[in-house]
Amino acid sequence: MAYVQTHRDSAGALVNDVFDRVTTEGDAGRFSTAERGYKYLVHIDDTGQTDDGTALVTTESGAHLFQLPFDYIVGANQLIVQVPDPDYYASTNALLYLTVPSADERNTAAAGWTGPDAVDFATYFEEVGPRTVRVYGLPNPTGVVLFFVPHTSIPAASRDKVIVDDQGDNQAIELRGDGDGILLRSPGGAKFLVRVDDSGALVSEPR
Repeated sequence: MAYVQTHRDSAGALVNDVFDRVTTEGDAGRFSTAERGYKYLVHIDDTGQTDDGTALVTTESGAHLFQLPFDYIVGANQLIVQVPDPDYYASTNALLYLTVPSADERNTAAAGWTGPDAVDFATYFEEVGPRTVRVYGLPNPTGVVLFFVPHTSIPAASRDKVIVDDQGDNQAIELRGDGDGILLRSPGGAKFLVRVDDSGALVSEPR
């Protein structure tokens, strides 16, 4: 969204019939310079690896572990997981994607379910890390999974800088993971993780 206000000249005086457009935090204009949304289609039989040698797909008991080529914020409802409807595929040989619930959504639905007993809520996903997702009960065929993060979830993290308004209690930013820190890049391109140890002392570690 945005609003307009009367323009002021260099001396601060109002200029009649001249208006300035002022963007707000959710203004669509901010998206024009933001990153595109993320999308990743993968098959359970993919034998590829990440740059550090981790398998893109790992088979577990009743589940598959996927390594994504992008980061997302765990627990922020950014990630959407979809799989093809196996019945539709069997009858049409075409893909119709269905949204997979998270583990929490699946448990909530199962607890209040009043429909047919045949529904077992077997397909759902867990967010393991910012690039790792575990998916249970994948239908096969087709064995295909689509992961994506809409572009509207990304702009705040992709701007040139992040500005935090005065919080009034000196607690503007909180990293909730034990031992978490901030990755900084030196002028020469080296990366360092800056965090605190248990005594509160700053620690800088090369990454």
